[in-house]
Amino acid sequence: MKYDLTNDRDKEKFKARVNQLFERGAYVELTDKSNRSKKQNAYLHVILSAFALEFGYTLETVKRSFYKLESNKDLFLRDKKGRLGTKKYLRSSSELTKEEMTLSIERFRKFSSENGCYLPEPNEESEIRAIEKDYQRYKHLLT
Repeated sequence: MKYDLTNDRDKEKFKARVNQLFERGAYVELTDKSNRSKKQNAYLHVILSAFALEFGYTLETVKRSFYKLESNKDLFLRDKKGRLGTKKYLRSSSELTKEEMTLSIERFRKFSSENGCYLPEPNEESEIRAIEKDYQRYKHLLT
């Protein structure tokens, strides 16, 4: 369950739930979901979509191969130690801080530019709207 702790009603629900779990002695995990802003997330989706449209890749391929591995390997590629040794995995972008998200976007824009695809800056609203329209129109071709 997600709670917005700027909302009084959610605050009360959150307190009640935490008290319930506390009394039960439950094993819990608490995560702060405010690492990055909704605007950053929306903007990232737009520029990933623009790259996908430009080169004909799926959005998932762009995110994994070009955004995470090609442009930001140091931010996303991690080692996980297990019983059978160490294996690699890709960190979720939802785990990035605002600063890491900003850096990752700047790197991806640079990578894209170096490969002949201009990605608009966050304040270029008309270009962003055009990309959103185009992606909605053509996304069925990219699956």
